[in-house]
Amino acid sequence: YLVYEYLPAGAEYAEMGFFEFDAHNGTIGAFLDAPFYAYNLEPGYYIELWDGTIKGHKLPPGLYVLAVYAEYKGLSTIKAGLFEIKR
Repeated sequence: YLVYEYLPAGAEYAEMGFFEFDAHNGTIGAFLDAPFYAYNLEPGYYIELWDGTIKGHKLPPGLYVLAVYAEYKGLSTIKAGLFEIKR
């Protein structure tokens, strides 16, 4: 899987974290892991190749949340999006 976020100004630091999706409440659920991070990113896409595992275990089919945290010149932002693993 390719996981990515567009960083129009770049970032001094960015990380990607995975969460469960709480379908009952329509909210972000439990934190799973933040396996990707990088420093001094140029403007554009921050892309990582992900094997579909968290801490060595393959995630079962279902809905999950990918959240990206980025810092640049003393400001920080978080974006999150829903994705589905089908098999």
